[in-house]
Amino acid sequence: GELETKLENVGFALGRRFFEFIVFREISWKRNATEVAIVQYISSTCWKALFGKNADSLERSTEREREYMIYDKRPLTNYFISVPKELGDLYCAAYIAGLATGMLDAAGFIADVRAHTVSDSTVFLVQFFSSIEELNIPPGEAQDLFSPPPPITGGEVQADCS
Repeated sequence: GELETKLENVGFALGRRFFEFIVFREISWKRNATEVAIVQYISSTCWKALFGKNADSLERSTEREREYMIYDKRPLTNYFISVPKELGDLYCAAYIAGLATGMLDAAGFIADVRAHTVSDSTVFLVQFFSSIEELNIPPGEAQDLFSPPPPITGGEVQADCS
């Protein structure tokens, strides 16, 4: 629903910034030119930096090309957040899916990440696209999707120069 979309959007902006930070911090990082390499990087290095552990597993889809699944049995958003009954089927792992989408965008890939529950695990389904048109985004929204995030503002800072 609407709240999940907002969670994804917040995660997207943070994911872009986080990816730039972690790549800057890591001296030996080289641009991962392949989809497989970038998904492995996100599910290991980035996941560990964010959550203190690697993702539980990473699989390539046998049904569709350019589709990967990152499995996490206990994502932090599901473990520490209780969803009130009035919010119904809100799935807080949408925030992590937004993080992953933002990281892929910062790495230069056009991809969509969705969070789903499969038995006892959360699956982050990563699907790569060749162009923005394949994402099926309504006209007018595509230009905002991959534009730079707005600057972080935290209030006015006043300096005393006397």
